[in-house]
Amino acid sequence: MLKRIRIVLPVVFSVNSVCLSGQITVNSVYSRYGLGDLDRPATGQSTGLGGAGLALRTPNLINFLNPAAYSTQDTNSFIFDVGLRAQYHMYSSPEKEQTFRNINVDHLAAGFPVAHWLKFQAGLVPYSSVGYLVKNNKEQVPVSNEPVDYYFTGSGGINKAYLGFSTELFHHVSLGANASYLFGTLLYSSEIAFPNDVYYFSTMDENRMTLRNFTFQYGAQVYDTLFPGVFVAAGGVYQPQVTMNVTTSRYVYNFPGTGNSQNPLDTIFYADDSHGKVTMPPLWGAGISFQTKRLLVTVDYSQQDWSKALFLGKQDSLRNNRQIAGGIEFTPNRNALQGYLNRVRYRVGGHYADTYLKLRGEPITEFGITFGLGLPYRNTKTMFNLTFEYGQRGTHAQNLIRENYFMMNLSISFYDYWFIKRKFD
Repeated sequence: MLKRIRIVLPVVFSVNSVCLSGQITVNSVYSRYGLGDLDRPATGQSTGLGGAGLALRTPNLINFLNPAAYSTQDTNSFIFDVGLRAQYHMYSSPEKEQTFRNINVDHLAAGFPVAHWLKFQAGLVPYSSVGYLVKNNKEQVPVSNEPVDYYFTGSGGINKAYLGFSTELFHHVSLGANASYLFGTLLYSSEIAFPNDVYYFSTMDENRMTLRNFTFQYGAQVYDTLFPGVFVAAGGVYQPQVTMNVTTSRYVYNFPGTGNSQNPLDTIFYADDSHGKVTMPPLWGAGISFQTKRLLVTVDYSQQDWSKALFLGKQDSLRNNRQIAGGIEFTPNRNALQGYLNRVRYRVGGHYADTYLKLRGEPITEFGITFGLGLPYRNTKTMFNLTFEYGQRGTHAQNLIRENYFMMNLSISFYDYWFIKRKFD
């Protein structure tokens, strides 16, 4: 007679002596917490500048980091920007190492004027992502002393679709606002399996969260030519507290062997369409930039206190998320008629973040350095933006996981003229 064991696993994550494996479409064991990895979306210019862009005003490039920047777009122009991101991650603990690679669409965005005094922009960008597979096979069955495998898996993410407007006041002030719709599904599962004992059934615990709601972001920029040939801009953004509507479901069941979770034998627990709320804290950021004919220097700071976040009425072990980013762009002669390299924009930047994670008393920090190029297409304002980034997150202290990553971003900013009457001889 077959033995049955029914164990309901809580959705927890352990990094004690883990082996990283599996084909997960995202990239981090740290994405188990909160809403996952909070993305740092940016278009090509900002990516090359370490992710900074709150004070940038570049007429022929999309910048969705600050809605106040939309007003700088040329009155007769239409700009469409699409980006791709390729990542190579190396994870390591004091005992094990693993690599991972993937390619994703980074963003889609378009901007055009509604009137000479009002500019419009819309797009789709990632907000957060979850993706990990952790295996722990240190445990043993107390009676038979057989090994037990524990699998912890997460997948999914949250996307942000936005549209926004911006207007300029007195040629020195710009105001803007975005209306965004956050939506996505996060799936967490825990599995207990007995690889050497066919008389035990494995158990799967699946938890699904579907989140959605609207949010708003407000931005402002102040700018002027303070010195001959030096254009200075300061910018800021604010996003109020957001309460997202959440629908959850949970399914716990037994299945035979390992890897046969698609064939459940019997249901232990099932609950569908439970409703709740996730409260996200306010976000604010500020930046400043200095620009001459050849040189651009910019720096940003932002923070969001996730210790005040509520997940279905409960707090997670999160903290204040603080980030600083900055970079330099050099263009030898953007109006040069000869010598293509004179019109190329050379970028270098970096960023540092106290992420919203603190595990086993260890704050999880992240840093990255970037190198980028803005490559103009012939004698047009269309531009190819290429950025390479190296970064590190996490630590080996307290037997945690450290991530080293290489990232390549390629974005294309298509520029065209609208509302111009063509004349033919």
